Amino acid sequence: MAQEWIGIVGFSLSTDDYIQSLAASIKAVRRMSMNKSVGIIVGGPALVKRPALAVELGADGTAANAPAAVILAKKLLVPILLQAN
Repeated sequence: MAQEWIGIVGFSLSTDDYIQSLAASIKAVRRMSMNKSVGIIVGGPALVKRPALAVELGADGTAANAPAAVILAKKLLVPILLQAN
């Protein structure tokens, strides 16, 4: 990841069993990314039940389905691209 610029990273969480692992993965992505403003979206069944969990995980947002994730990704990516220029 540190070898190329990435704007958005998405994760899916199906159960609460991996909350800590996902939080650690999100921190690692932010730490290692060339893009220090990388947008992180989380989704999946665990987030549908508990949308506020996205904040606890360190994500920038959550989406209930794929079309909503695309819209959120675009909203997150525009400021990142403007900042990069």
